[in-house]
Amino acid sequence: MTILKFITALLFVGLCSCGQNSAKQKIDTGAVELNNRAMTLVQFIDSPDSSKKAISLLDEATSIDSTYFLGYFNKLMFYNQLKQFDKAILTVNKLIQLRPFAHDLYMTGGLLYERAGDTVSSQKYFQKSLTICSNVLDTMSRKNRDY
Repeated sequence: MTILKFITALLFVGLCSCGQNSAKQKIDTGAVELNNRAMTLVQFIDSPDSSKKAISLLDEATSIDSTYFLGYFNKLMFYNQLKQFDKAILTVNKLIQLRPFAHDLYMTGGLLYERAGDTVSSQKYFQKSLTICSNVLDTMSRKNRDY
């Protein structure tokens, strides 16, 4: 149950990134359908077979549309559940490539590197996350509700 709460929090943070304005883009409907099928397996996330099946569907979705952010983000969740941190790090780096100013992705990358035992890399990612947030806060008025 704790894992499910962590995953829910991670998804929420990812979708509400501080200072992230992204343009609307047309997403391939086939990729969306595969993502939706993968997400039906979230309820069985504790089963490695279900997580692997979801990753397979999400691999297919992201091969159809290589800019499909949500497909990569969901894949990250399943890799994390399987403790495949090397693949999760590759996935978070793809997400960062898609949204380079999303501080939460750098924070997630730092956590993944830390779990993989690479504290030097994790420190760099944490610092980048902090820099992005600081830059956004520096441009905000104290009266802004997000301050």
